[in-house]
Amino acid sequence: MVLMKKKTEEKLASSLTAENIEIIPYLPYLLQDIWDLSGSSKDIIKLINNNIAITNKIRVLDLAGGKGGVSIPLAKELKVHLKLVDIIPEFIEEAREKAKIYNLKKNFYYEYNQKEYF
Repeated sequence: MVLMKKKTEEKLASSLTAENIEIIPYLPYLLQDIWDLSGSSKDIIKLINNNIAITNKIRVLDLAGGKGGVSIPLAKELKVHLKLVDIIPEFIEEAREKAKIYNLKKNFYYEYNQKEYF
């Protein structure tokens, strides 16, 4: 795992309700069998379909997108362009592999990013 800035580690640990940052290096292992880390892609797709007119010009930015469990099925079903950003390189790699399985070669972009935004 790539070393994160201490502030980033603390924010990530806090978001997981962890008491300290010692868990951070183990996240890829602990979450290895879970693809959909953030919710139901079907619910999100339904919400979008009910509220947004979908065109081929729609762009989706998934910040803290994890392994792409929500945004990859969304990009496939709605045929939108997707950019997924996460701070854990192992999650980005898994998302990249899933995008290949979903045949999202042309409209899937991913980025490892550790910038401090907040």
